[in-house]
Amino acid sequence: MKNIIKKISLLLGYFLGLLCTVVLFILRPFLHIKFFHIDTMNFGRFIDQINLYQNHKHIRDAENKSFFYILVFDNKNFCNLALKKISRRYLNVYDQNIFLYWTIKFLKFFKIESHLYKIMNPFEYETYYTKKYNNINKDWGWSYPIHLNLTKEETKSSLEILEKFNLNKNDKWICIHNRDQVFKKKTYLNPKDEIEHSYRNFDINLMLDAAEHFASLGYFVFRMGREQEKCLKTKNKKIIDYAFSEHKSALADIYFLKNCTAYFGSNSGISTPCILFKRPISHINYATTTLNHLTYYKTLPCIIKRIRCKNSGNKLSIREILEKNLIKIVKNSEIVKKGYELIDNEKVDIKELAVEVGNYLDGRYTYSKEEKNNLERFNDLIIKGYEKKNLGMKKIIIGKNFLSKNLDLIN
Repeated sequence: MKNIIKKISLLLGYFLGLLCTVVLFILRPFLHIKFFHIDTMNFGRFIDQINLYQNHKHIRDAENKSFFYILVFDNKNFCNLALKKISRRYLNVYDQNIFLYWTIKFLKFFKIESHLYKIMNPFEYETYYTKKYNNINKDWGWSYPIHLNLTKEETKSSLEILEKFNLNKNDKWICIHNRDQVFKKKTYLNPKDEIEHSYRNFDINLMLDAAEHFASLGYFVFRMGREQEKCLKTKNKKIIDYAFSEHKSALADIYFLKNCTAYFGSNSGISTPCILFKRPISHINYATTTLNHLTYYKTLPCIIKRIRCKNSGNKLSIREILEKNLIKIVKNSEIVKKGYELIDNEKVDIKELAVEVGNYLDGRYTYSKEEKNNLERFNDLIIKGYEKKNLGMKKIIIGKNFLSKNLDLIN
């Protein structure tokens, strides 16, 4: 009975979508409407899309002037309510309703692209922007501009939360984060999505020694995250497990990431504000299958997950990864199907990277001739292995200790 009701509801929904689409085609000679769906449940895409839509203004201005753009939140739930408020300060966005939902669903299902507005993803736009304006950012983050910020009132509210942790705006802090299964399992509508991205997850306690090192250098450390699986076990008062704090807020999430001295952790969506606001970033446990993404924005030294053959137990070199066409894989099922797995960075490697990052931030980071050669060999392999259209303009910076201990990567 439930299945019958579900099928009837689906048919009625698509019928409603059909009627609305017919109206769109009737209006088209006079008013060509295009819909832009904003992803509200993926933190990285949410903030990226707000900024990219504004960056695309010059592209829209060059299009047919009869286009009328309707922006719609794709969900009634939001991963960050502060972002919802901020987005409405810059964009005229409609809440989800039954008419908009089924119209857009119908257009997408039948691939009626003429009424759907698409923007480039951050990697595509970085390439477009740097070529068009010959403007390559030599510092952190994307080269293209950011078009959103916090108001004085929002900054004041965030500072009040900062003070609850006995910090003020002149203090320096590092944001750390580990991706795990909890956030998407609790909030995402499609549980299969988390399963397919599980290779990016790792245990927060692998970062404990690194956090302790940053604290020893005088930095406060904020462990970020809305929903996390495990607490960070420490008695160090400079290390704050913000993800489990009663003072946590959606607005402070953005403020802490926007104003951190550096970000140290996974390449999940929570790192996106740091890239947008051009903060120094050091990724750990970076998925080796998407290494080309690190060529689009400058980072601090990073370390990557090695790929291992399940049958032989052998770790693959960059050359082998490219030869076996494991690049650009973003689904765990595809990695497993090919007989491989990604290995988490060891605690000692993460600690050593934290030492390197600390030295970098203090201006004490140097390379020996051999370390420079190793890094050049690594980047040469990436450049030769990827098509030019899938590469940015930046060199990948791998932690020198990690690379020296994993020379088989570049052999």
